[in-house]
Amino acid sequence: MTSGSPLPWKRVATLLAWALVAACGCAKTMTVAQPRPIEVWRGGDDGLTLRFTAAVEEALKDSPSFKEHGEASRTLIATIPTNLRWRDIGDRTRFDYKVLFSDTAKRPLGEAHGECWEDRMAECAARVRKRAEAISARVP
Repeated sequence: MTSGSPLPWKRVATLLAWALVAACGCAKTMTVAQPRPIEVWRGGDDGLTLRFTAAVEEALKDSPSFKEHGEASRTLIATIPTNLRWRDIGDRTRFDYKVLFSDTAKRPLGEAHGECWEDRMAECAARVRKRAEAISARVP
């Protein structure tokens, strides 16, 4: 190549990418996390709590971060401790939820909580899944 001639853009992009990988050491630290076993427990037994539990289980099942069975010591426990508190507002139902996360030794790892419309339950279950994923990522 003669001096002053531009490098092809693909080559420049490749060289920059490799330089970034080398600079941050990313090539050495990139690992793929193994899915963690997770169990959903509940203390309440009313219809709304049962439906919310099923929605949370479905959301967690769709996450690549979790699986149903595996090494017991790595299991994350998600507990809905009591019946959900709810109230009717017009022709809709609004409820409060709390999900406590722990390990199998019952050490608390965090929680997810909030308010939710009954007809938007899947969205709230997705928020619980995101919180579970964040907690799982920081727990060995």
